[in-house]
Amino acid sequence: MHARWLGLSALLVIATGGCKGNAPEVLTTGAGDGTNVSGEIPPQPPGVPAGGGAPVVIEKELMITDPSVVDDRRASNAAGGPWSFRWHMEQLTPSGVDTEVMVKNWLATYGTSTIAGTPVAARDVEAKLVCPWMRLTPENQCDETCGACAGRKLDLAKAPFKLMAIVNRTDIPEGPCTQGSEGRFVYGGVDPTTGAPIELTVIFEYSLQGGSAMAWARSFHTVAELPFGEAFNERLEGITRLFSENANAFVPRLAHLRTNEHAFGAQWELRQFETGKNGFVPTPLTNTPRADLDNSSDLATHITANAKRIALGDNALESSRLAAVAQTPSESFRWMSQKPNDPASRLFSRNTCNGCHGGEHAADDAVQFRHIQLGAKGETLLSKFLIDPDKRNQGELIRRAQIVSRLLAARSCSDQTGGGYTSSATGSGGGGVLAESSAADRGRAGSFVVH
Repeated sequence: MHARWLGLSALLVIATGGCKGNAPEVLTTGAGDGTNVSGEIPPQPPGVPAGGGAPVVIEKELMITDPSVVDDRRASNAAGGPWSFRWHMEQLTPSGVDTEVMVKNWLATYGTSTIAGTPVAARDVEAKLVCPWMRLTPENQCDETCGACAGRKLDLAKAPFKLMAIVNRTDIPEGPCTQGSEGRFVYGGVDPTTGAPIELTVIFEYSLQGGSAMAWARSFHTVAELPFGEAFNERLEGITRLFSENANAFVPRLAHLRTNEHAFGAQWELRQFETGKNGFVPTPLTNTPRADLDNSSDLATHITANAKRIALGDNALESSRLAAVAQTPSESFRWMSQKPNDPASRLFSRNTCNGCHGGEHAADDAVQFRHIQLGAKGETLLSKFLIDPDKRNQGELIRRAQIVSRLLAARSCSDQTGGGYTSSATGSGGGGVLAESSAADRGRAGSFVVH
């Protein structure tokens, strides 16, 4: 790491302990009446002071979307800044592989007919994204359809992806000293010619190595004490470099690269990739079954037999049941199992990629099929599933903030205040007290402090 970031890396050892494991997140159910399930906040575990740990400022340490961050020079593809799409592709390029070739090969997978041996429909990425991107380089001399080009360079300095959010997922593991946290960068696709948003989201999901959930949560929490501005960005850059920069023998570990798009085909489609020796490899989607299992007796039997694991966020699907790609046919889509009001069935659907991006949205949500969206003016929009400005105590980000607050309050590895996933932390009630943040932050949708 750069010497200037060594002080921040020391934050990662303050809470490292001997605990192991990576339990997925718990999602509690709502009324089971077909309405949106936003998930109840687990009650306060025993031994934690009332209100949990230190205040968690959602928009400064969990879901960072402020224009001073996402529009900063660090997010510029032209400059190759450490928050740019270009920079992440460069950092993740395997030794001996050209980054431009890796990106081309990744995009070409959308035109293939199989993933992991499963037939899939090809998507029209060439006409919708690759060709207009190549036409940004005059030396390519491409005609309108790119049927004839003198060259086929994809200039990563002109990559048509804009940063929408930097995300802290230290809420994923169970307990303060477990590992399995993630740091995420979320990008929205833009039309290469006009710069207008297109229906394409790309998420880099990094494993946070070398530290416990508590240690990483405390690292991110040091940023929240600063006002938005250069000092905030410099400190945040230091933290993000710790897990995303390929330097000094450290190799970033990408848990997944995920995409959600309607730009390349007739329906919204989600895909998942992992890193291989030559770049990105399409893989079946975690927790998401094949489309033919929807509303089948086979799926109903599976959910009944695995209800406990499903309640812990694991749909317990064998590889043969996983979807190679997942389409979201409608904004109200949910997986059916012949038991529509069964809590385990509702949680199963919410655990899937297309169920979460479909029917978990409120009916009046302006952001549909996605939870993070690029607005017409380049601003970041969040779904009501994440945070509901009309119901300030509801939303997935409130749940995450409660968990992170407990991580910050943990005093030792045996002080299992982080996560809130154990049997002692189930049921309804509890929860934190919400308050508006500083005067400078008031008025923003999603500007909350959780105590």
